[in-house]
Amino acid sequence: MREKKEKTAKAAVKTTVKADTAIAAYRLLTTPKTQERDGMKLSGLDTKDIFTVLRAANALKPVAVAFEDFQKDAQERLKPEGWDAKVERFAEATEDEKAEINRAAMEYNDRVNECVATELEKEKELDAYERLSEEAFGRLVRDNGHLLDVRSIMLLQEVLA
Repeated sequence: MREKKEKTAKAAVKTTVKADTAIAAYRLLTTPKTQERDGMKLSGLDTKDIFTVLRAANALKPVAVAFEDFQKDAQERLKPEGWDAKVERFAEATEDEKAEINRAAMEYNDRVNECVATELEKEKELDAYERLSEEAFGRLVRDNGHLLDVRSIMLLQEVLA
């Protein structure tokens, strides 16, 4: 009984991670299957390890969802006046008008990116979750070679292992 309490207390420690790391890891862990490629596969893991990955994804989710909401809000609020009308008439615009719309689009995107960049650098506290063993992490990487490059593996190792 005492061992369970100690294990629970140890697992209850919160983790801090940069927002961009949490968001990227969440996106990888929730990559869906499409016609072009398979999504994230967990079937090669033991049931216990699958649960560990799912709990980690659940801990990362609030950071990813909050960032997506923030990004959508920034895109909406930083939109130049009359933007939607400009975009609608782009197909019929002259070359000079298209060039002007493209310049405005680049400025708009730069403003949005500048705004959200500061959010990506923030440290975020995550609910506690277990880590995968090296063996389980190796199986996860091996089974998902179709999705993971070296950078992605290092990212997932930081979050999961």
